[in-house]
Order: sequence, then C-alpha cells, then structure tokens
Amino acid sequence: MVYAEQGYDRRAFSGPSDKPELILFHNNNHYDVITSLPGFFGTSYVCSHCLKPYNTVGEHRCNIQSSLCGACRQPNCPDFMVALPQGTAPTRRCHLCRRAFFGETCFEKHLVMNRQQKNNPTNSICQTVRRCAQCFKLEDKP
Repeated sequence: MVYAEQGYDRRAFSGPSDKPELILFHNNNHYDVITSLPGFFGTSYVCSHCLKPYNTVGEHRCNIQSSLCGACRQPNCPDFMVALPQGTAPTRRCHLCRRAFFGETCFEKHLVMNRQQKNNPTNSICQTVRRCAQCFKLEDKP
C-alpha cells in the first residue's frame, strides 16, 4: 500500500516476493489500484526495495541493502554478495578509473559491462565512473 499523505515510499504491508504484487494507493480515505509503479511515477523503473523511481539502470543507489554492486554497478555481483554480509570494503584497485572493487570478478565486470548490464567496453563502468586524479572526487558521466 502506498500512502499519499506520508510520501510514496512507505509500505503498510508487503507479502512474499514469490506472489503476484497488488499495489494500493491510499489518498483522502480512498483506495486505487496501481497497475504499474513506473507508470504511476512517470519513470522507467522503480526500486522494489525502497520504492524510489529512477530512469537509468545502474544509477539508483538504494539505501536498503540490494543486490546491485556499488562498485561494478552490476546486479548479483558474486564478490559483492560475499562482501556485503561481512561488511568488507572493496580493496582491488583499478589504475584506469582509480576506484576500488570487491574482487577479481567485480573488477573484470567494470572493465567490460555498462550500466544497462550489457557487454560494452567502450562505454563501460570504468569509462563512465572515475575518480579525479587530483582531488579523488567521484566523476559520474551517464
């Protein structure tokens, strides 16, 4: 259930994830069925964890633990999935983009995969997400 009065990011109840989802919008003591959250928000995607809308795959940084790796920006990165429950920081460094990664697989993925999880070395995460050589600030080019 999505509440208009308290912001659209609050759930009253969430059932098992393997069941079909029914989304109710509560506004002024009236309920409406939402058939498409992206359509409701006017965006391409909505995070199933935090209900935040976004338009580009790989750009949403969820506040709730998710399977999207913050380093290689790929879902279900095996190195990230091992490091996440342990709270391990990324340690594998890339000399090209000056960022750190959770392991060899995570590192290799960032060299060839883009934000849309497609093999595209010319527009890879390494090419679009970098740290400045002088100030080390993260530069994120969509």
